[in-house]
Formats: sequence, structure tokens, C-alpha cells
Amino acid sequence: MAKGKKPQQCSTCGGSGQVQRAGLGGFFQMVSTCPTCHGAGRVLSRTAARKKSKGRSISRELEDKGILVRWTGRATLAEEMPEAYKDISQVVEVVHGAGISTKV
Repeated sequence: MAKGKKPQQCSTCGGSGQVQRAGLGGFFQMVSTCPTCHGAGRVLSRTAARKKSKGRSISRELEDKGILVRWTGRATLAEEMPEAYKDISQVVEVVHGAGISTKV
């Protein structure tokens, strides 16, 4: 992500990765994984990631960082490029702080 730019949040869950839904007859609420971002912490949709990757060699960029990937089709690799996801350090802090998991 470019310095000074804010990541886009999932328009369905607002970046939380979860949505609340009314249960049977509206008597209770259920929390489930967001159907749009699947709780994966994406900041770019797959379409936006493909557009942003145009003209770039994502595989070469990753290789230059010592990351080797196997992929079939340029679109597949573009959809999963690092900029498409939240900073993992921030995700770990949030998950740890919420008591969902413990840092090791």
C-alpha cells in the first residue's frame, strides 16, 4: 500500500470480517464470516487487485523479496498479491487484543 493511503475496507462488513444476521423469526442474531471478503482481511477486492496489478510483474516482485510462488494464470496471482490484504502484524494485534487467539 502506498504511503499515506488508507486501505479500502470491505463494503459488506466494514473490514471486520464478520456480519450479523437475524436468526429465525428475528428472535436472535447470528454472527458469521463475511460473504464478500470471507474474513480474510482483504483491503482490495479481487477485481480491484487485478486492475492494480496491470503492467506489473507480481511474480518477479515477490521473487525479489525471496518469495517463490506457484500459480496458474496471471489473474490468480494478481488477486492474491500482498497489497490485496491487510498488514498481518495489525491483524495479529487485533485478534490477540480481542481474545480470539494468543500471540506466540
